[in-house]
Amino acid sequence: MSKRRNRQNRQRVQAQGQNGRRPGEIRVPAKVVDVVMPVYGGPEFILECVRSLYKYDAGVPFNLILVDDQSPADPKLDAALTYVKAQENAFVFRHERNAGFAATCNTGAATGRSPWILLLNTDIRILHDGWLQAMVKEGDDPEVAIVGALLTFYQTPRPWAPADPRIRPAGKVQHAGVVFDIMRRPYHIFSGWDPNHPKVAQRREMNCVTGACLLTRRDLWQQIGGLDIAYTRGNFEDVSYCLMARINGHKIVFTPEAHLDHYAGGSENSMTAGRNAQIFQIKMGEYVVYDEFQYW
Repeated sequence: MSKRRNRQNRQRVQAQGQNGRRPGEIRVPAKVVDVVMPVYGGPEFILECVRSLYKYDAGVPFNLILVDDQSPADPKLDAALTYVKAQENAFVFRHERNAGFAATCNTGAATGRSPWILLLNTDIRILHDGWLQAMVKEGDDPEVAIVGALLTFYQTPRPWAPADPRIRPAGKVQHAGVVFDIMRRPYHIFSGWDPNHPKVAQRREMNCVTGACLLTRRDLWQQIGGLDIAYTRGNFEDVSYCLMARINGHKIVFTPEAHLDHYAGGSENSMTAGRNAQIFQIKMGEYVVYDEFQYW
């Protein structure tokens, strides 16, 4: 994405942060990490995610930058955003029109200036202290530019998050890295496995990790131009971003030292998966490498 388009995205948001500032180009204070949370509805997910975010000690200072992508009117959502705005170093922005997952993440990232950006879905729940510090620690290696976490399916059902053990086996792996099969299709390796399995519970370099909880250096984000807005509803833009990082010589790491719960699908991001898969193959297919065999 060009600098001009990034500037336009910033101009389209309304600031509703705890400091009471109103429309305009707002840059939140620099911390170690800017946690960017794209939102479209789902007030129950938002509340649980944010409560867990502030319940546990992340281990490093962070801003929470929530961007609502013009969600439908909902008093419960208004109440959830009011709760978020009351938290320390939390900022809420709202798109004037629905722009899609990638553009929403780009807007949030553009408002910050911390050296690290964390993309965090609302259907994530933090489980332990020090999780973010463990991810940032991987950046001690200057070649590491993207870090992914171990994500497991919600361990207990929620009234607003249907439990189906065939799709979301409680407590089992949802994400432990993304690989490509022999047909060059990306998928979550070890999905459904026990998170304590030796093949899962090990730090390793990957070609891709999920955007549901993805830490990236800001300088790489700016170099690539953020997420590609050609994709919609949260499919393939994370894989595309990771491949761009690899093309530019950067390392991507999966660490089980950051372990979070993930409902997976709570942000309703699978509606256009087929279309996005076609876009991905056209734009990035030549860079895909069959790699699943390396991890079995």
